[in-house]
Amino acid sequence: MPSSTRTSVVDLTELDMGPRPSIKNVDNCAFSSWYPQYKKLCPKARLVKPLPKEFVEYLLADGIVLAKGDAGLVWEDTDGEVHGARIEEVDASVPLPENTSATTGNEAKEKEEVEEEEAEKEEEQENDGNEASEDEAEDPTIHFQELHNDIASLIKELGGSICPKLNWSAPKDALWISTTNNMKCINPSDIYMLLKASSYITHDLTEAYEGCVDFDESAPPKPEFELVLRKWFEINPALEFRCFVKDRNIVGITQRDMNYYEFLGPLKDKLEDEIHAFFEENLEFTFPDDSFVFDVYVPEPYDRVWLIDINPWASKTDTLLYSWEQLMGYDPLQTGFEPELRLVDKLDSSRGFGTVEHTESYVPKDFVDGGLNASSMSDMVDRLRQMMASQHDDSSDDE
Repeated sequence: MPSSTRTSVVDLTELDMGPRPSIKNVDNCAFSSWYPQYKKLCPKARLVKPLPKEFVEYLLADGIVLAKGDAGLVWEDTDGEVHGARIEEVDASVPLPENTSATTGNEAKEKEEVEEEEAEKEEEQENDGNEASEDEAEDPTIHFQELHNDIASLIKELGGSICPKLNWSAPKDALWISTTNNMKCINPSDIYMLLKASSYITHDLTEAYEGCVDFDESAPPKPEFELVLRKWFEINPALEFRCFVKDRNIVGITQRDMNYYEFLGPLKDKLEDEIHAFFEENLEFTFPDDSFVFDVYVPEPYDRVWLIDINPWASKTDTLLYSWEQLMGYDPLQTGFEPELRLVDKLDSSRGFGTVEHTESYVPKDFVDGGLNASSMSDMVDRLRQMMASQHDDSSDDE
């Protein structure tokens, strides 16, 4: 069991910039590093590791090209098979009746010219058809078909809907692509859309260790990437909290959702007690790092705490209602020190109900960069329309 340590000297540079972790600190916070140990404290999840390099390359490639089997309307029948619907436009030309009357030389010449034009059009249509067939054959999943099938099976195993993330991050900044404004995914293409549209995911894949004290740019380490599929369940965002641990002591707790909730005020003491008890019983001396950040969910009746995520004690981790200068300046062993649960204040003019996280990422980068070709854009628009139509049908049924 690791012993408790105390930081006696605070680096003034770190106070300005925030703490810098080691590569080992970052790896300790990867989902696969801690989930097996704390599995009973977490929502149900499945892990796919390692991800094939073809899938990683697909996530980093420009544009959003979806699996052909998922790009259209997708549903599951009672036989367990997945079916899709595709609407094709067929150019049906109606032949003109033959002209049995005698034609002059000019008429014959005109007829010959018309026939040549029609032959050219038919050749162009045939070429276009070949190009369309080639485009349709470009299903990205052919390069990672086994993974694609595994993901589909795991979604079914987890009840038909999941929430995805990679080693460290979830694609919360990609909700612009979801008509439901959440990360609920019911098929592999839902997952691919969120992951490819997310800057957080790109960071995991390309910059996970940048800023680490032992990061060597000339020989950057190559992490083994993983895909996490969490069973989907509805979360009340008001009851998510981020907890900061310094030298194996909680030094601060903050509300995660940046909206004011009146009902949280009277619950403050109970929430603090539950979170502290959870930490002392499960995390205080079991997590390998002395300083780290963990996220929890405390649903009604507020007597059970769920572990959602663990993050490094690092400047890249969002401090929300705190600052790194405050957190690093606290001495948890000082007599009389009491960590505080900070809630969004009603009088905080910078916040208001309806404040949305990650809005800086809500402009789709591929739209801005022109990374979507016409075919991909059409597929995406069709998919979004179908999702909205399905959502409308569900709401009509409820009425």
